[in-house]
Amino acid sequence: MTEKNTKSSRIVNVFGDIEDEMATEFIDEMLELSFESPSKEITVYINSEGGSMYSMFAMHDIMRKLTNPIHTIGIGRVMSAAVLLMAAGDKRSITPNTHVMVHEPSYFGPENKVGQWERELDHLKVLKNEMYQLLASYTGQTTEKIELDLNAQDKYISAKEAVEYGLTDNIIKLYPKAGKPKS
Repeated sequence: MTEKNTKSSRIVNVFGDIEDEMATEFIDEMLELSFESPSKEITVYINSEGGSMYSMFAMHDIMRKLTNPIHTIGIGRVMSAAVLLMAAGDKRSITPNTHVMVHEPSYFGPENKVGQWERELDHLKVLKNEMYQLLASYTGQTTEKIELDLNAQDKYISAKEAVEYGLTDNIIKLYPKAGKPKS
């Protein structure tokens, strides 16, 4: 669920499952921050295992609609639908210990008659193609490579590999703290 911040921080957190309630809160917060100042950067921290493709697309589209520069930061885990949100930022970062997982979109629709299931499957293919085309545009990879990589089993990659793949631009440097263990 997104977590409220003070308006002055210009930070929106995407923590947890991406679903309708989160998308609604996210959109509200993003619109409010954009209305306050349409040119100031908004930072979006992402720590999510993913979720609904429909909610993901709603969040993605509001990010791309706003005139504000959007800085996405992957922290902890960025998986499934959350990967597209991280990749969609104008400025994209990831912390060094963040784990990323990409895979083919999944959908568990209504268990109706075969004809209904076939129509749901056709629609899922459309959604999958939209997601792959967007990822290709953000990463510089071909749509074919995205499809090949994501149609395999869940693919776990490190922060460094996420940068190399084009899902994010840089790894945030962590600062040494007093009392850190000696190597």
